Amino acid sequence: MLPNVSQASITKGIWLVHNDGINTIHFFGSNTGKEKVFLNEALVSEKRSLKLNNHHEFQDANGNTYEVKCATTNLMKGEMTYAIYKNTEVIKNFELRFERGNNINFKRLLILVILSVAYAIISHELKLPDFAFFIFVGVMLTVHFMTRKSTEIIIKEE
Repeated sequence: MLPNVSQASITKGIWLVHNDGINTIHFFGSNTGKEKVFLNEALVSEKRSLKLNNHHEFQDANGNTYEVKCATTNLMKGEMTYAIYKNTEVIKNFELRFERGNNINFKRLLILVILSVAYAIISHELKLPDFAFFIFVGVMLTVHFMTRKSTEIIIKEE
């Protein structure tokens, strides 16, 4: 089952969807370099590539030639562009960028400091065993990962 709309996820990959009135094109890209292009739900191109630039060429039943060009524009910021061409004319552009969650802020740091001081006082007063520290750290890391804002992939269609 192919998605009806473009969507992106760090774990599930990128799906870009375009309908040009005649055909529906689905592009899939994974974080392992696997790329697939579907034309009307039929697989027409598949590659594994870790290159910064890549392309896929295919034709429809009417003889129209299509090309999907993929380019990483800024590797450090995670910015990419995808363009779909029909008979050498650009019919759709996608711009993707990573938006990192801001997980280190004053409020989270203050809570960490207060809980750490409270743990140190309780540990000293109750003479807790050394392994209790590792349990405390494990609980703190679990809470952090469950409450943090994860990185998102933003898709802009033109």
